Amino acid sequence: RAAVPYVIQSRTDKESASGTPFANSFDWIEPADRAEQWMDDHLNGARRMMRLGDGGAVAYGAWLDRLSGLRLRRGLRLLSRGEVVISDRLHGVLLSLMAGIPAIAIDNRVGKVHALLDAWLRGAPGLEIAASIEEAIHIAGCMRDAP
Repeated sequence: RAAVPYVIQSRTDKESASGTPFANSFDWIEPADRAEQWMDDHLNGARRMMRLGDGGAVAYGAWLDRLSGLRLRRGLRLLSRGEVVISDRLHGVLLSLMAGIPAIAIDNRVGKVHALLDAWLRGAPGLEIAASIEEAIHIAGCMRDAP
């Protein structure tokens, strides 16, 4: 069972529509713990393994698999805290839907989120589109109240 009615994932990078994160929100762009931070810090060194030929490419691939696994598990932990996810990150919306968590998408600065969702997932179960954070919060309340 989710801990809260909804969680808000809000971009903190240059694609943020508002320029500032929404109140009471999170972004997953920063490493969450020491293991992930260490792997992030040493990513360029790991990339140099590619120069070692096939063995280096395999080692680098294993490095990226481990790092992406850490990030995926963290993303799922963050998103699954809410009964509904409100996000302006495409991958936050997609991961939520794949995990069976209803998602409300708010567009980012470049219009990518709504354009891709409209093209590929229009009418998908559990997906709603909102023009603003206020509208998204209202929709989340209606989704919770629906039978």
